[in-house]
Amino acid sequence: MNVNFGLIPPLNVRLRGKAKKEMMSRRALADMSYWAQECGIAASPMQHDQLAVQETVVLR
Repeated sequence: MNVNFGLIPPLNVRLRGKAKKEMMSRRALADMSYWAQECGIAASPMQHDQLAVQETVVLR
């Protein structure tokens, strides 16, 4: 199934194309991991705290 990126809130940085979609995907995975942890569900190793660091990096 494909992702509808129009449903995801915009990033704090300006990116285009593949870099933008990759960053939005990483942020969504980090948010899901944080939510799962709060609910006591086993989740992926990516931590919510890494999101702030990743959003400040501008991908080219």
